[in-house]
Amino acid sequence: MSSLRMNGLGVLVMFSCAVAHAQESGASMFKQTETTVSSAGQYLTLDEAIKTTLQNNPTLQAAGLGAKSAQWGVKKAYLDYLPQVNFGFQYVRLDQGTLSRANAFYDFVNDPTNSAFLPDELRRNVRPGAWANSYGPSVSVVQPIYSGGILRSQLSVAQATDVRSQATLEETRQQVIFETQSAYLHTLKAMELVALAQEAHRSAQEHLETTQKMLEVGMRARNEVLRFEVALANAENALVVAQNNYELMKAALNKVMGVDLERELTLKPVEDFSWEAPRTLQEQTEIALRRHPGLQVMKSTVSVQQAAVGIARSGFMPKVNLAYNYSWEANDTWAFDSYKTWSLAISASIPVFNSFQNYAGLKKEQETLHQVRKLEDDFVRGLQLQVKQASLNLTAADKRMAISEKAVEEANENLRIVTNSYQVGLLSSLDVVDAEVAAIQAKAGRIEARYDYFIAKAQLARAMGVLGR
Repeated sequence: MSSLRMNGLGVLVMFSCAVAHAQESGASMFKQTETTVSSAGQYLTLDEAIKTTLQNNPTLQAAGLGAKSAQWGVKKAYLDYLPQVNFGFQYVRLDQGTLSRANAFYDFVNDPTNSAFLPDELRRNVRPGAWANSYGPSVSVVQPIYSGGILRSQLSVAQATDVRSQATLEETRQQVIFETQSAYLHTLKAMELVALAQEAHRSAQEHLETTQKMLEVGMRARNEVLRFEVALANAENALVVAQNNYELMKAALNKVMGVDLERELTLKPVEDFSWEAPRTLQEQTEIALRRHPGLQVMKSTVSVQQAAVGIARSGFMPKVNLAYNYSWEANDTWAFDSYKTWSLAISASIPVFNSFQNYAGLKKEQETLHQVRKLEDDFVRGLQLQVKQASLNLTAADKRMAISEKAVEEANENLRIVTNSYQVGLLSSLDVVDAEVAAIQAKAGRIEARYDYFIAKAQLARAMGVLGR
C-alpha cells in the first residue's frame, strides 16, 4: 500500500512537471518554429518582399508597359499635325498590242516616210505614249489645314489615355503592395498557428503518457486514457491542416513576388506598421477622394470619352488639306531622267449626307459618356464605403486585440486551476481536455486578432490610396 502511494505521488509529480513544461514551451514555440524555417531558406523582411514584388510582379510590369505605350500615343497625336511625305514608285508592263496602240502617234511622227510633212521641232517634242516596261517615281506631301477638330480630339484622347495609364500603373503598384503585405502577414499567421498546433499536439501527447502511467498504478480509469488518445488524434489532425495551410500561404507569397513557387523563405515577424491612419472617418474619406488612383482612372476615362464625342462631332465638319506632288514622267529606265512635273492643290471635303451614320455615331458616343459618368459616381460611392469598412475593421481589430489578450490570460489561469484539480482527483480528463481546447482557441484568437489588425491597417491605407507613398 505504501509502495502504491509512493508510485502515485511520483506520477503526480511527473504530471505536474509535464504540464508546467507544456505551458512554458508554448511561449517559445513561435521562436522555435522560426528558427526551424530559417535554417531551410533565405531570410526575408516585409520591406524586402515588397521590393521583390515591385521588381518581378508580371501584373505591375504589364501596367508599366501600358504606361509607356500611352506616352508614345501622345507623341503620335502631336505628330499627326505635321505634313505627311510619301515617295511613290510605279512599275507597269504592257502587252505588245496595247504598246503598239499607245505609241501609234509616236510611230507615225517618227516614220521616215512622213518626214517631209512634219517639221523636226515637232518630232523632237513628241514622246512615246507607253513603254513595254515603265517606271514612274513621285513624291507627295499632304499638310492638314483644318480637320474639323478631329486632330485636336485625338490629341485629347491620347493625353487622357496617358493620364489614365499612369493612374492605372499607380493603382496596380498599390494593389500588388497590398497583396504582398497581405500574403506576408497571412504566411506569418499560418506559421504561428503551426507553432500553436505543435504546442497542442505536444501537450496532448504528454497528457496521454502521464495518464497511461496513472492508469498503470490504478489512479485513473481506461476511459481517461481513451479521451486523451482522441484529443491527441484531433491535435494531429489540426497540425496537418495548419502545416498544409502554411505551405499554401508561402506559395501564394512567392506568386505575388513573382518568384518560383517552391522557393523557401524565412519571414521576419512584424511587430507593427509605422503608418498611422487619420483619426476621423471624414479625414480618411477626404484623402481617398483626393489621392486614390482608382478614382483618377475613372476621371481620365470620362475625359477619354469626352474626347471621343469630339471625334464623332468632327464627322459633321469640313476637312481642308494642302497637297503637293512632284513626279517624273514614266519611262523605260530607273533613273530620274525624264520630264519633271509638279502640282499644288488645296482640297476641301464637306459632308452633306451619309445616311445619318455620323449622327448615329455621335449619339452613341454621347450615351457612352453618360454611362461612364454614372460609373464614376458609383465608384465614388463604392470608394467611400470601402474606406468606411476598412476604418471600422481597423477599430474592431484594435479592440479585439485587447479582448483576446485578456482571454488568453483567463484561459491559461483556467487551465492551471483545472490541471491542479485533476491532479488531486477532483476533476476528470474531460475537464482538462476542455480547458486545453479553450486555451488553444484563446491563443489562436489572439493570433487572428493581431494579424487582422495589421491587415486592416493595410486595407485602410489601400482604400485611401496612400499605400506605399
